[in-house]
Amino acid sequence: MSAVLVVDAGCDLPKSYLDKNNIEILPITILIDGKEFVDNKDPEVLRDFFSQKLTANDRKGYSVAWESDEMSQFVLEKLVPGHDFALVETVAQSRSPLFSNARDASFKVLGEYKKYKANPNTTFGMRVINTGTVFAGQGLLAVKSSELIQDGVTKSELRKSVEKFKDTVYAYAVPPDVAYLRSRIKQRGDKSISWAAATFGKALEITPILCAKDDDTFPVAKVRGHTKAINLMFSVACKQIEKGLSHNTVVLSIADDVEKLNEFEGFASLQALCEEKSVELITCMMGLTGAVNLGPGTISIAVSCDTPPHEAIF
Repeated sequence: MSAVLVVDAGCDLPKSYLDKNNIEILPITILIDGKEFVDNKDPEVLRDFFSQKLTANDRKGYSVAWESDEMSQFVLEKLVPGHDFALVETVAQSRSPLFSNARDASFKVLGEYKKYKANPNTTFGMRVINTGTVFAGQGLLAVKSSELIQDGVTKSELRKSVEKFKDTVYAYAVPPDVAYLRSRIKQRGDKSISWAAATFGKALEITPILCAKDDDTFPVAKVRGHTKAINLMFSVACKQIEKGLSHNTVVLSIADDVEKLNEFEGFASLQALCEEKSVELITCMMGLTGAVNLGPGTISIAVSCDTPPHEAIF
C-alpha cells in the first residue's frame, strides 16, 4: 500500500520534518486587516510574519479553512496519481470547519478518483480523522501516524492505531495575554472567556495554562506571571517524562523565533531530561493559525500518556 499522511497547516511540526517524512500540507489562509497570508509551514514566511508583529492586539485577524471543493481537487490532482490511500488529520472539529470540509471532500474523491489514476483498475481510499487537539498536539499525532505508515501497516491497522493513540495525546498552551485571547475568540463568537475574566486577568497578570483534549480546550491552572506559567508547563512535561510516555516524542512550538525558548529556565531542564531519557524533542515555530488565535509568544507542548499529566501538579 502506498499511503500518504495529510495534515493542515495548524499542525505544529518543522517544515523540514514534514518534507523528510513526505507529509503533505493543507494550507490555511490567514487574513490580517484584510491582507491575505498563506500558511504552508514555510519557516521564512513564519519568521517574517512574527518579526512584523502581525498578530498585535489592535489588528483584526482570523483564519480561513479550505472549502471541500478545494480539498477534493488537491487530493485528486496531487495525491491520487501516486498513492493508494490518504490519511487526512485535521485540527479539532470544535475549533474549525476543516474536518467537516475534508470529510465532504472525501466523498467527491471516492467518486472521481479513477479519472486521475494512471491505471483505472487500481483503487484509492481516503480516511479523515478529527484529531480532537490543536497545534503541538496535532504534531505529535502526525509523528506517530507517519511512523505507522512507514512501518507499512494495513489501512485498517493504521486507522485503529491512530484513533487509539490520539486518546493519549495531551496538548498544553500558555498564551501571554488573556485579553488578547478573549478578543480573538470573541471574533469567532466564542464566549468561553468573559470580559471580566480578561480584564482582571490582565490587571493581576494572571496567565492560564490551557489543555486541548477530546475536542475541548480548557484551563487547568491560572498562574500569576507569564514566565512562571511557561516554566510550570515545562515542569508538567518533565514530570510526565519521568513517569513515562506512550511515545518517546515531545513536540514543542512557539509563536515566535524558536531561539526565544532559551529565555525560559524550564526549557533547559526539558532539553536535558529529554536527552537523558532518550526522548525526541521536536521544536518549531507555531503555525500562523495558532499565533493569530492564541497570540504572539504563545508556547504549546504535547506529550502522550494514559492519564492527564496536569493532575499530578495542579
